[in-house]
Amino acid sequence: IILSSCNYSEKNQEKTFEFFKNDIYKGDFIPQDTMLIDLNYNNILDSIFFFKEKNWNDPGDFQKMVISFDSKVKMVFYNTGDWIRKPEFKKISESKRLLFIDGYAYASSPQIFTIIDINESNPIVVLKKNIDIVEIKDLNKDGTNEIIGIENYSECYKDFDSISSICTYAPFYVYDYANDSLTLNET
Repeated sequence: IILSSCNYSEKNQEKTFEFFKNDIYKGDFIPQDTMLIDLNYNNILDSIFFFKEKNWNDPGDFQKMVISFDSKVKMVFYNTGDWIRKPEFKKISESKRLLFIDGYAYASSPQIFTIIDINESNPIVVLKKNIDIVEIKDLNKDGTNEIIGIENYSECYKDFDSISSICTYAPFYVYDYANDSLTLNET
């Protein structure tokens, strides 16, 4: 599943990619935090800046994230408020890591999880959906970790005794990463 909405512009050899730009934002963002990390494996630190909408009162720690590479490539990601905590990079294979961003969980629904392939020349949002990531593990021993999660929680209606009850079915979903995308493994 690839969910990507990207604008691209190039000015004075600086490339800018924009994702999820929304009219909800008025443009007044307050800097919140900065993360320094070598994203393109060239031994030079790149920067990730986090911003909060000035008048934001709903859940979410930041609504804008700017990734700035030393090569003058810039990526700007907007979000409608549910991103919480700093993003984490997770290793998918020996040569690939993806950026995982938690969303806010509402009541009985898993959070909206955003997973981004931070590639300098072609950034891709590979997943943005309600899912509770349970584990990242190489299930089929092919050298690439699968992403295992639950898209909805089960609900229990009646307890018969201390060990049995009637509950809805909440299956695990397994996503494979290949060719710059995540696909649902239906086997």
